[in-house]
Amino acid sequence: MINLNRLNVLYLDDRADQLNSFKSLFRLNFKIHTSDNQIDAISILESTEIQIIIVDQKMPIISGLKFLQKIKKKYPDKIRILLTGCLNFENQMDVKSLSLIYWIIKKPFTYNQMLLLVRNAGDCYFKNKRNKNYNI
Repeated sequence: MINLNRLNVLYLDDRADQLNSFKSLFRLNFKIHTSDNQIDAISILESTEIQIIIVDQKMPIISGLKFLQKIKKKYPDKIRILLTGCLNFENQMDVKSLSLIYWIIKKPFTYNQMLLLVRNAGDCYFKNKRNKNYNI
Protein backbone atom coordinates (compact mmCIF):
# COMPACT_ATOMS: atom_id res chain seq x y z
CA MET A 1 0.00 0.00 0.00
CA ILE A 2 1.23 3.47 -0.90
CA ASN A 3 1.77 5.97 1.92
CA LEU A 4 0.25 9.14 0.47
CA ASN A 5 1.48 11.17 3.46
CA ARG A 6 4.85 11.25 1.75
CA LEU A 7 3.40 13.06 -1.26
CA ASN A 8 5.12 16.34 -2.07
CA VAL A 9 2.55 18.78 -3.40
CA LEU A 10 3.47 22.10 -4.96
CA TYR A 11 0.73 24.72 -4.87
CA LEU A 12 1.26 27.81 -7.03
CA ASP A 13 -1.06 30.79 -6.54
CA ASP A 14 -0.33 34.52 -6.50
CA ARG A 15 -2.66 35.04 -3.53
CA ALA A 16 -0.96 34.59 -0.16
CA ASP A 17 -4.28 33.94 1.61
CA GLN A 18 -4.96 30.98 -0.71
CA LEU A 19 -1.46 29.57 -0.15
CA ASN A 20 -1.75 29.89 3.62
CA SER A 21 -5.21 28.32 3.71
CA PHE A 22 -4.14 25.41 1.52
CA LYS A 23 -1.06 24.74 3.62
CA SER A 24 -3.08 24.90 6.85
CA LEU A 25 -5.76 22.56 5.54
CA PHE A 26 -3.53 19.88 4.05
CA ARG A 27 -0.26 19.99 6.04
CA LEU A 28 -1.21 16.91 8.03
CA ASN A 29 -2.10 14.94 4.89
CA PHE A 30 0.76 15.82 2.54
CA LYS A 31 4.08 17.67 2.40
CA ILE A 32 2.94 21.04 1.07
CA HIS A 33 5.26 23.40 -0.79
CA THR A 34 3.86 26.76 -1.83
CA SER A 35 4.92 29.51 -4.18
CA ASP A 36 3.38 32.81 -5.21
CA ASN A 37 5.33 33.04 -8.48
CA GLN A 38 6.54 30.83 -11.31
CA ILE A 39 10.27 31.44 -10.74
CA ASP A 40 10.15 30.20 -7.15
CA ALA A 41 7.92 27.30 -8.21
CA ILE A 42 10.55 26.17 -10.71
CA SER A 43 13.21 26.41 -7.98
CA ILE A 44 11.10 24.15 -5.79
CA LEU A 45 10.70 21.67 -8.67
CA GLU A 46 14.47 21.65 -9.18
CA SER A 47 15.28 21.07 -5.50
CA THR A 48 12.45 18.81 -4.31
CA GLU A 49 10.93 15.58 -5.59
CA ILE A 50 7.44 16.97 -6.22
CA GLN A 51 4.77 14.50 -7.33
CA ILE A 52 1.76 16.80 -7.74
CA ILE A 53 1.63 20.36 -9.05
CA ILE A 54 -1.49 22.44 -8.41
CA VAL A 55 -1.59 25.77 -10.23
CA ASP A 56 -4.12 28.57 -10.29
CA GLN A 57 -5.06 29.49 -13.85
CA LYS A 58 -5.21 33.22 -13.14
CA MET A 59 -1.60 34.18 -12.50
CA PRO A 60 0.39 37.30 -13.38
CA ILE A 61 2.98 37.09 -16.18
CA ILE A 62 1.83 33.71 -17.57
CA SER A 63 -1.34 31.73 -16.93
CA GLY A 64 -1.38 28.52 -14.95
CA LEU A 65 -1.95 26.53 -18.16
CA LYS A 66 1.04 28.18 -19.88
CA PHE A 67 3.16 27.41 -16.81
CA LEU A 68 2.16 23.73 -16.99
CA GLN A 69 2.95 23.69 -20.71
CA LYS A 70 6.34 25.24 -20.00
CA ILE A 71 7.39 22.67 -17.38
CA LYS A 72 5.90 19.53 -18.96
CA LYS A 73 8.96 18.68 -21.04
CA LYS A 74 11.37 18.85 -18.09
CA TYR A 75 8.94 17.26 -15.60
CA PRO A 76 6.73 14.91 -17.65
CA ASP A 77 5.89 12.53 -14.80
CA LYS A 78 4.43 15.12 -12.44
CA ILE A 79 0.68 15.07 -11.99
CA ARG A 80 -0.68 18.47 -13.01
CA ILE A 81 -3.88 19.98 -11.59
CA LEU A 82 -5.31 23.31 -12.70
CA LEU A 83 -7.49 25.52 -10.50
CA THR A 84 -9.92 27.87 -12.17
CA GLY A 85 -12.73 30.17 -11.19
CA CYS A 86 -14.13 30.09 -14.74
CA LEU A 87 -17.29 28.00 -15.06
CA ASN A 88 -16.70 26.63 -18.58
CA PHE A 89 -12.92 26.69 -18.75
CA GLU A 90 -12.66 23.18 -20.26
CA ASN A 91 -14.74 24.33 -23.25
CA GLN A 92 -12.16 27.02 -24.00
CA MET A 93 -9.22 24.59 -24.13
CA ASP A 94 -7.93 22.62 -27.07
CA VAL A 95 -7.30 18.87 -26.89
CA LYS A 96 -3.52 19.30 -26.63
CA SER A 97 -3.93 21.55 -23.58
CA LEU A 98 -6.35 19.13 -21.95
CA SER A 99 -3.79 16.33 -22.29
CA LEU A 100 -1.37 18.31 -20.09
CA ILE A 101 -3.68 18.20 -17.12
CA TYR A 102 -4.74 15.36 -14.84
CA TRP A 103 -7.72 17.35 -13.56
CA ILE A 104 -9.30 20.80 -13.62
CA ILE A 105 -10.92 21.78 -10.34
CA LYS A 106 -13.19 24.76 -9.96
CA LYS A 107 -12.89 27.34 -7.20
CA PRO A 108 -14.11 27.37 -4.59
CA PHE A 109 -13.42 23.75 -3.77
CA THR A 110 -14.22 21.92 -0.56
CA TYR A 111 -11.65 20.28 1.66
CA ASN A 112 -13.03 16.83 0.82
CA GLN A 113 -12.99 17.49 -2.94
CA MET A 114 -9.34 18.53 -2.89
CA LEU A 115 -8.31 15.80 -0.47
CA LEU A 116 -9.85 13.11 -2.66
CA LEU A 117 -8.38 14.66 -5.82
CA VAL A 118 -4.85 14.84 -4.42
CA ARG A 119 -5.06 11.30 -3.02
CA ASN A 120 -6.23 9.97 -6.39
CA ALA A 121 -3.54 11.97 -8.19
CA GLY A 122 -0.90 10.57 -5.83
CA ASP A 123 -2.14 7.06 -6.39
CA CYS A 124 -1.94 7.67 -10.15
CA TYR A 125 1.60 9.06 -9.85
CA PHE A 126 2.91 6.04 -7.94
CA LYS A 127 1.14 3.54 -10.22
CA ASN A 128 2.64 5.25 -13.27
CA LYS A 129 6.08 5.21 -11.65
CA ARG A 130 5.76 1.54 -10.73
CA ASN A 131 4.62 0.63 -14.26
CA LYS A 132 7.49 2.61 -15.75
CA ASN A 133 9.98 0.80 -13.51
CA TYR A 134 8.59 -2.54 -14.71
CA ASN A 135 8.44 -1.31 -18.33
CA ILE A 136 4.75 -2.12 -18.55
